[in-house]
Amino acid sequence: MGYKTPSIDRIAKEGALFTDAYAVRWNDWKVSFAVVNGNIATGTRDVPGWPEIVNLRADPYEKAPRESGLYLRWYADNIWLFVPVQQKLKTFLMMLPQFPFQEGSSLNAAGINYNSLAAMEAMKRLQQLESLSPPAN
Repeated sequence: MGYKTPSIDRIAKEGALFTDAYAVRWNDWKVSFAVVNGNIATGTRDVPGWPEIVNLRADPYEKAPRESGLYLRWYADNIWLFVPVQQKLKTFLMMLPQFPFQEGSSLNAAGINYNSLAAMEAMKRLQQLESLSPPAN
């Protein structure tokens, strides 16, 4: 792994539960796979068709995706970010089997869905791909 995560380790010991991935930080960049519109009490979680890209040094309040008329052009120029972000996601996904899966509970019935089963199938496919040996030259 090679990543030092003292804050995450401390939070995990206190019993925090990871439920949904929202974004990946890489250098000055943030690539968001889900965004919350609104505040913590009434906000809604939205999953855009394409991940949202933000340069946090240039746009620390992350307003460009919603307020800039040139965002789509800028987005196209920075789509190269998906390559390093995919590598970070792969590293994270390959680490998941090391931790026991414990499904959390909620009193909100809106969370009932098949996402957990889909994630398990995706992990099986990833493991199958990882087990394939490269072709001999």
